[in-house]
Amino acid sequence: MPFTVDEMATRLHNLLNTAEIEQPYYFAGGSYASYVITSFNNLYPQEVVGAVLIDPPPLGYFYTMGTRWPENFKTDNEKLERYYNFEQSVHDPMFERVPENVDHMKSYATLSNAASFGDKPIIILRAKQTEERYDPPFVPEEIAKSMDSLYANAESYFKNLSTNSRVIYSESEKHHLHIADRDLVVKSIKELVSK
Repeated sequence: MPFTVDEMATRLHNLLNTAEIEQPYYFAGGSYASYVITSFNNLYPQEVVGAVLIDPPPLGYFYTMGTRWPENFKTDNEKLERYYNFEQSVHDPMFERVPENVDHMKSYATLSNAASFGDKPIIILRAKQTEERYDPPFVPEEIAKSMDSLYANAESYFKNLSTNSRVIYSESEKHHLHIADRDLVVKSIKELVSK
């Protein structure tokens, strides 16, 4: 520890080999797992057939959390200070409130240079978009705008993952679509593996 996304993908690769699960693979993963799938495809492209990414964060999500605040940021607002301290935890992979122990900054650098999925079928399921900004209201506009911009450009990023990418929006606004919109997730996985 700490882990990088490539180390997670390598561990998954070793696990699949040890379990003697025949390749190539279709993957489905929610949230951060989309980064692991992207890394797996980058490291072992011949072993990936396609993927369903379930409400993945856009590339740069954790990097933006850690870099959007002014240097030596100070505030008297307790809520804002807690929020700031939590976001700065991306610089500390061993932060006790986040047990995954992931080095997000190293992982971002790796993912930024990862190869695309080529022409593999990739289905991206996203939560229903709202007009609300990403951050709570107590986050100043000049800080919030970088995350809003990241999300505003997310669809373009997802469409460019593959020449065969498709973005589908759920009717649910909830992040955990595998719970909130199970039917859409199951339908998308079945569609992927039927190709």
